[in-house]
Amino acid sequence: MRVNNVFKFLIMLSFLNAFTSCSLIYKKVTITGKALNDKDGAILETENKDYLIDKCDEWDEEFYNKNVIVTGYLVIKTYKKRSSKEVLVQERVGKVYILKRAKWKLKE
Repeated sequence: MRVNNVFKFLIMLSFLNAFTSCSLIYKKVTITGKALNDKDGAILETENKDYLIDKCDEWDEEFYNKNVIVTGYLVIKTYKKRSSKEVLVQERVGKVYILKRAKWKLKE
């Protein structure tokens, strides 16, 4: 059963690689920052970079625009440029820092 899940994960990862290059950093981290909303969803803004909170469209009013402590699993995705010079398309290019399975609380 466990081998089957690993096999499914590898197939999914190879499929996603057609559109992105996903670094296999899947490390549990705790980060403190400001809870803000972006067009991609809820983000955690720090001095160095922004972290996208996976599966969270926006922060609740209780947390929005406040300092929060978020614990989750860090995944870094690198998006490659796909559009040509002739056709301009809005697309994400570069690294995106994502916190998966995130849990948060207000910083006291």
